Amino acid sequence: MLRSSLIIITLLIAIFTSYYLERPHIVKPASSVDFSVERVIDMLTSFGDDPHPTGSAAAEKVRDLLVDELIEIGLDVRIESGYIYQEWNPTFRKMVNVENIVAVLPGDGTSDKKVVLAGHYDSVEEGPGAADDGYSVASMVETARLLTEQPRKNDLILLITDCEEYGLLGAEYHMKNNDSKDYAVLLNYEARGNEGPGIAFEWSDNNSWLVKQMAKAYKLPIANSLSYEIYELMPNASDFTEFKPYDIPGINHAFIDGFSYYHHPQDDVAHISKESVQHTGENMYLAARHFVNTDIDVKHEGNATFFNFYGSFMYYQAKYDLFLLIFTLLLTLGTIGLLLRRNKSRVSQFLMSFLMVVVSTVLVLGLLYGLSVLIKMLYPHYSTFYAYQYYNHEWYLLTGLGFTVAGTSILSPYIIKKWGLQNFRISILLLLGMLSIGLYLSLTTGAYIFMFPLIFTNVAFILPHEKKDTVLITIMKSALLICIIGFWVFLSHNLYLAFSITALAGAVIPCLFFMFIYYGLFNHNSGSRQIFIISGLLLFVVTLIIAHVKSIPTPEKPLLVDLGLYHQPYNNKSYLGTYSDRLFDLYPQGFKPMKDSDKDDYRARVSYKKDVDIDFSSLLSTIDTSFNNNYMEYKVINPIRTQTTRLSVDDVSNLDSIFVNGVLNRSFEVGDSGRYYSTMYGVGLDSAVVRVVKRDVNQPFVVQLQNVYHGFIEDIPLSDDAIYRHPSTRIFMNLNY
Repeated sequence: MLRSSLIIITLLIAIFTSYYLERPHIVKPASSVDFSVERVIDMLTSFGDDPHPTGSAAAEKVRDLLVDELIEIGLDVRIESGYIYQEWNPTFRKMVNVENIVAVLPGDGTSDKKVVLAGHYDSVEEGPGAADDGYSVASMVETARLLTEQPRKNDLILLITDCEEYGLLGAEYHMKNNDSKDYAVLLNYEARGNEGPGIAFEWSDNNSWLVKQMAKAYKLPIANSLSYEIYELMPNASDFTEFKPYDIPGINHAFIDGFSYYHHPQDDVAHISKESVQHTGENMYLAARHFVNTDIDVKHEGNATFFNFYGSFMYYQAKYDLFLLIFTLLLTLGTIGLLLRRNKSRVSQFLMSFLMVVVSTVLVLGLLYGLSVLIKMLYPHYSTFYAYQYYNHEWYLLTGLGFTVAGTSILSPYIIKKWGLQNFRISILLLLGMLSIGLYLSLTTGAYIFMFPLIFTNVAFILPHEKKDTVLITIMKSALLICIIGFWVFLSHNLYLAFSITALAGAVIPCLFFMFIYYGLFNHNSGSRQIFIISGLLLFVVTLIIAHVKSIPTPEKPLLVDLGLYHQPYNNKSYLGTYSDRLFDLYPQGFKPMKDSDKDDYRARVSYKKDVDIDFSSLLSTIDTSFNNNYMEYKVINPIRTQTTRLSVDDVSNLDSIFVNGVLNRSFEVGDSGRYYSTMYGVGLDSAVVRVVKRDVNQPFVVQLQNVYHGFIEDIPLSDDAIYRHPSTRIFMNLNY
């Protein structure tokens, strides 16, 4: 029992060490001559506590603040602006007047290469965006400030884009309207949470040169080629998505812990991790300093395989993965042969052992998948958060790990006792070998995640195995398990962070195979089996209880609710509306389901509504009208600057074209019909001039304009344990043509 306890304690220390060494822990004060998070936070405080979406007056203030800071530092700054469009289908068009900030810190004139740091200054409507993406632009200013006093060979460009949150349109506009042939390296910065290490998660192709440069420049680089491979297959997008088609060598960075606060009303300065900003921002500065003084005129060929291992950054050319796979498989076959020489086995026994290992794997993962489905059913309010990442979601990872530890500790000894240790070991080796082959064929540079643990497992299984191992053999086996831990702890944690409760079963796969390997090495330690079963079950039960307790919303961890305030001056209808069943369940007072018969009277397509009596006079626009031979033009003058303007037409069959502020919004073909809808950012801040050209001037129809304002014109209280996710006031206007 003592030896078993020491082994388990050693492994737990290794797990904690692996986790700890890949986390940021340093915060440098404002007095530091190096990159200081305190200076970044000071700047972020000036704009990171209020939403500033594209097109809003708040966004204009942030833009001007950044421009002033960069000019004061000494950079050459310009604002590039213009209209850009995005269509989802023939019935919808987004129209945006983007305003990017482009600042240049020139090199010494000996090189025409440019190093680009990119981030976006707009936030979503519902959140201040301190993490997404305020920290990055504040870090870019800090980086530029530090580099102004240092030698530079290449130019440094700060590309601070607009309208990332609503279609990546600022980045698209920049790439379409600038010559990027001299962009030698592009580093983009994002966030999908508010804490954790800054991960280099997305890369351009032929990244081996970049990986090598990262190893030279960064402090505690956190990156792995498995995430690069996975992200290539995912539909997710950021500004980096717009840069990749131009074949610019580049890296996309983000921290992803604290995903509960992604696009959250509390994505503010108070909730962002200083350690995370220091880690990501300092590496931004170190990377920029490195690249502006690096000969970038090199030929980029081939990808790299790279990963973290107990805080170190390992990499090699991906072309060697095939040789590594062949070596690993040959080693596995040799180990299997040696095991069979030590103790011969019947084919039927091996097949049953292999089948039971597979069944055990499917059983454990299947039950955890069922648990994840049950959790989402029992706690429907989790669905108001992205990917069900409610504040307590990481407790469920511990729940899954506890269940896996207990389940494998019950099943593994049974399989070994019934069909033999060597058959159990061979089954594990074959499964890991199959996973290595599968990953190599599908996610080539991610195959390391099973190949290296398989090599260590082979070595461990080759060691002498007695009913009571010597101290030396026990140490060697434990050391090999510690090596495996170095590969799998970060994988399990970040896989769960990326996909949350939905991927609970997938996140525990490393733990499941680790426990299989453990019992393949220490099957005689009955004491460890008891410890694992009891501790696993305790972890499972206790974390479920903690997660349940923490599932109750509090003022510090509020529930997100969707609610909008609507006013239709043409029929004097004013009402609160929501799509949220959860909101209706919690706050049903006065809310009624929207009936089909109501939809002609209430323009907003909401699920539940509540009529209100509120004075909207301060938001009502005045309208000037002018006529021409074949069109009528309305100038809508807004008393308060709008955040978004939306335009809709129920039937476009008589429309030739629509212009907004003298710019074509959409033209229509003869024969077009049906509804048309256009969201416009940066178009109707103070006023919007809407011109409609009809085919038949005698046929009347209505264009509806909708002004959107952040927040409510009057206080509409919720209970202390809830917070508005999309607090907006919308004024509908009918323009009769």
